[in-house]
Amino acid sequence: MKILSILILSAALIGCSETVSNSPIKTEVDLDAKTSSIEKETESNENSSEVDSPEAVPLNNEIKKFNVKGKQIADNKEPNGIKVDDETRVVNDENLPSPPAPSMPILDFSGVYQAILSSYVSSSGKVNYASIKTNSEMLDQAIHHYQENTPKSSWSSYQKLAYWINAYNLFTIKLIIDNYPVSSIKNIAGGKPWDKKFIQLDEKTMSLNDIENGIIRKQFNEPRIHFAVNCASISCPKLLNKEYTSSNLNSLLESQAKRYINDKNENTFTSNSASISNIFDWYKGDFNGGVIPFLNKYLSTPLPSDAKITYQDYNWNLNN
Repeated sequence: MKILSILILSAALIGCSETVSNSPIKTEVDLDAKTSSIEKETESNENSSEVDSPEAVPLNNEIKKFNVKGKQIADNKEPNGIKVDDETRVVNDENLPSPPAPSMPILDFSGVYQAILSSYVSSSGKVNYASIKTNSEMLDQAIHHYQENTPKSSWSSYQKLAYWINAYNLFTIKLIIDNYPVSSIKNIAGGKPWDKKFIQLDEKTMSLNDIENGIIRKQFNEPRIHFAVNCASISCPKLLNKEYTSSNLNSLLESQAKRYINDKNENTFTSNSASISNIFDWYKGDFNGGVIPFLNKYLSTPLPSDAKITYQDYNWNLNN
């Protein structure tokens, strides 16, 4: 019996020993497996973050946007002088916005001034100054347009001349409106309205005389302008209710000259004499070849070269 008990006890001890000795081996295997699993999961997460991270996508798009042709922009500026971040970028020209088109001068002056002429100047040249004064914002807008679009050296002669004729007439209206009601332009500025310097154009302060005599008559050899510029008076050539443009200038100058010369209120003719406007006296030097040959271009019955010429009194009452 004693021997049997010893054998049973020995067997039990051997079984426990095997259990204890085997436990660390199993634990090490389990830890290795878990470590491997964690490493794989971490690697998977890192790879996933490169694709799905909300911060990574814009960065990749930024790189794609600025990395096609491999053209570097120095000095931290993109094309057109736009400041960028403090890093030098590689620019993709195809993805950059197109540069804005260069601003072109407005050569045919349609717009608000035409609206004023159409609305407040009759076909006979009468001007509704009272209504223009009530809508003076329109006049201010028209003036601003002309101030912002002064002639450039690249403009043609017709473009420049159309501008200055319009400017003269526009600022004559402005002078009347600033002093309205008034019965005559000669009641302004002590009887010398054309010398009043109130016109801001081309970074200069000018008078109506500066425009007519210093620019139009000085720069353009065109006598017909005297039937286009308007002095706001009854005896002046009628203010046309249409803007002059580079395309209509020649035809309108021609029609205005014919209209004025054949206006019996301003000029009368017989077979060998003429009683004509003082315009032909004041500016006789502008009519190349002489006044009579110029008149004959527009008369159905030409005057003889020795026709007697007299000049009519000029009516300075307002053309309203």
